[in-house]
Amino acid sequence: MLKGLKLSQRYNNSISFRYLSIASIFLLTIQLVFGASSSYRLYQQKIKNLEEKAQAKLKFLSTVAPEAILRSDTITLEKLLQANNQDRDIIYGVIIDNNSQTIAQAISTDKAIVNQLAKQEDVTEYTNIIPLLKAHNSIIEISKPIQSEDEHLGEIRLGYSWQTANEELIKAGLYNLYTAVLISSLFIGLTIIIFNRQILKPIQKLQQLAQAIAAGKLDARVEVEREDELGKLSSALNDYLFIRKSFISHC
Repeated sequence: MLKGLKLSQRYNNSISFRYLSIASIFLLTIQLVFGASSSYRLYQQKIKNLEEKAQAKLKFLSTVAPEAILRSDTITLEKLLQANNQDRDIIYGVIIDNNSQTIAQAISTDKAIVNQLAKQEDVTEYTNIIPLLKAHNSIIEISKPIQSEDEHLGEIRLGYSWQTANEELIKAGLYNLYTAVLISSLFIGLTIIIFNRQILKPIQKLQQLAQAIAAGKLDARVEVEREDELGKLSSALNDYLFIRKSFISHC
């Protein structure tokens, strides 16, 4: 409470503190908005790339699967699905026949989301977890019919996860936050140095001169080191004191 009161008093009584506070908040806000926008665009691009990758894998499997299905070679089908699941974003793959019976399936049991869901739902057999994975909000299932010439052999389904993209979005957001704070801190430090040299110290000298005038010290002067507004003000006060002193001397 006391610390907050001191900060409030400092804000009200110090031009430099007000200036730096407003400028820092403005800069930090711009950086955060820009960083969030960049992260969102990157996230959208990753989602698009993920969808395209999953569709490409699905198309490949639907192309090579018919021969194995016609030979009733479930081992080859499972190997194809397992190889496909080596991708970090692919969670499961299922091949079903025309009667909606499972011919082959593969689940990425090494993926964290699979183990978390199995533990949460107390599932002991991973083969029974696919409906739960399909219903999960971070998993998307896509499907494609399997055909050999004009004959419909079944369907292949792939489930892929957005979890990696979501984690990367969070990391990007934290990185942008740290970067924004770092840049703002550097900006504040540089601004303090420049402000103190160019504005605060000349103002303090003028303040001391004004206090000397109030005390009746007409011999007081301020050194003029610049030609900007503060320099002109310093020169004008020196001229005033010179004229004032000359006037008093002739009276």
